[in-house]
Amino acid sequence: MASCSRSSLLSTTKLLYSTQNALHSSRLSLKFKTVAEAGPSCARTAATVARPTKTEAKSPKDRPTDGQIRKTGNSKSPQRRYALLRRPDVTQGHERPSQRPYGVAIQVEKLLKAGQLDEAVKMVSSAPISSQNAVVWTLLVKQAFAEKVPNRAFKLFSDMKKRGFQPTARTYATIFSGYNQLSETDLTDKQWERVETLWGQYQAYLESLRSQEDQDVAFHSSSPHDNILAPYVPFLELLGKRGLHDRIMALFEEIEESGLLAHDKYVYTTFLLQVVQRTTLDGKETFDDLRIRNAEDTQIIASKMQAAGVIDSFALTAILRGLVKGTEAHHQFGYDLVAATVGDISKPDGLVNSRVPSLLKLEHRLLDLILELCCVMRKYDVAINLFDGLKQSPMKRILTRSHVDFALDALAYNAAAAEQATPPVPAQSQVDGEPTETIPPTDLQSYSKRALEVLEYAVIQGYGDHPMEILPNRATYNRVLVTAWRCGDWASAARAVELMTGLDLTQFRQPRAPSWFKQNIAPQKSKDKIIGLDAQSLGYLVRTANKLRDRSAIRVAVRLLDYSGFSTFFSTPRKGSRRLLQETRTLEGFYQFRLAAAIQESVIVLMDGQLTPEQRADYKALLEQVKEVKERLKAHER
Repeated sequence: MASCSRSSLLSTTKLLYSTQNALHSSRLSLKFKTVAEAGPSCARTAATVARPTKTEAKSPKDRPTDGQIRKTGNSKSPQRRYALLRRPDVTQGHERPSQRPYGVAIQVEKLLKAGQLDEAVKMVSSAPISSQNAVVWTLLVKQAFAEKVPNRAFKLFSDMKKRGFQPTARTYATIFSGYNQLSETDLTDKQWERVETLWGQYQAYLESLRSQEDQDVAFHSSSPHDNILAPYVPFLELLGKRGLHDRIMALFEEIEESGLLAHDKYVYTTFLLQVVQRTTLDGKETFDDLRIRNAEDTQIIASKMQAAGVIDSFALTAILRGLVKGTEAHHQFGYDLVAATVGDISKPDGLVNSRVPSLLKLEHRLLDLILELCCVMRKYDVAINLFDGLKQSPMKRILTRSHVDFALDALAYNAAAAEQATPPVPAQSQVDGEPTETIPPTDLQSYSKRALEVLEYAVIQGYGDHPMEILPNRATYNRVLVTAWRCGDWASAARAVELMTGLDLTQFRQPRAPSWFKQNIAPQKSKDKIIGLDAQSLGYLVRTANKLRDRSAIRVAVRLLDYSGFSTFFSTPRKGSRRLLQETRTLEGFYQFRLAAAIQESVIVLMDGQLTPEQRADYKALLEQVKEVKERLKAHER
């Protein structure tokens, strides 16, 4: 074996680091070749060299670069050693790209955020093909649609295909979403032809992914907007926007039980929303026909979704929204579907404490539709018990004002049915020349007392330490008042008015002049918590007092009218004021007429008793006023 002397080693080292040496080049193999001629032992020794000094390694070009050095030897050695390695030649066989598509996409996003679409297009067009991909071009197409230039967006899409980049599902979803954002005037027939062409290309793209392996890759995407079915959502919305609902159902019927769309809940839900939101039909059907048709299509889609097991809370909400407007058969189908997906709502305790993982979790919008369905099906007790069960459970945080309103509606319907079954009969006997008060059955008043409990719960929760979106509004109070009127419960009606206005109605029982009440009685609540009486609410209060033939209650109601001001309840819209909808104006006229009739009845009852001349004159003047109102509003008598 050839030996290597110390002098040979030093000379070889100087040769490697000398700047005058012609062998000092990027081709390190020549260095190893020179050293190898001295023998194997010398070659092994010369392969490791001492670290260069700071002066020698100061210049960046003299420093070893990544891929050229590798640490060798003992890590504990005071002198670190490095082995020179040959860097792989990445330029062999093809030209190395100047930048990857990921870096180009980042630069494009910066330009687009600055509103420089033209500069972004120029940069991508001038970049090497290896620096481009479908993602980069999709960014340009999306920005073109955002700037409301669909023609340019379509041209960019065409340029992308000319350069050999195949559109992805995200590309098609971006294009359909862009067309969906256009107004009806911008979505011309020419643009719609392009949409149809693109839809055909997308269907061809799906056909190329029919293998099970490609389907698995597509469906295991991290986001629903990245899968291959994402373009269905904006395209279906486009069809709904164009009124092509028959086309939507035709596409739905093409879904195969084991095809691409068989287990995609997002596409199913989009089908549902387009059906539920349909407002017109192709023929001359009436509005009732439209609602029944929507319910029928909703049931068809829901049946398929239930079989596929893709119903979630959002989808069930859309399903019930379509079924609740249908026939009794549609209602029953919805009720059974709720029992299968949510649980037995007739047993709220078991529903709240259920440990079954397959059941859906109740959300506030879903609970809205469930309570509405119960009211439509006349399952009022189920709705009331469900509300009571939830308000006493940890799930009470999902309760809102709409849930309170549905519970109060159920109580009002029950009260109306009970009133018809056992109507109170006023006593006609005379006591001291006056008719006796009417006392309604106790079981009838249970509905009004329960309604008052629901109202008080809403007020307490709304103004509590953890406020909920449950504070009652005027309509909520009116629901309690109508139930109290049905039940003949003056105490509940008066308490509801006190919660509404902040007034203490017991103060209105004092025998004082009308001016005294205005000067000495003030609300006990801040202005932001007060809801004033209107013709509907005061009408229910007056009619409750008339129903009981309670003169004391009647006086309180009439004094409330004077306290609030006659014009507050019977004013007419001023000239130049904003025109109300005809339906709203008709409803206001109806309640004003009912209030005028109730006040007239109350005044007649009060004038039959012992009055001072001033009181009798005031009642006569009030009687003339309400007669004039009734004459003006006689068209709203029914």
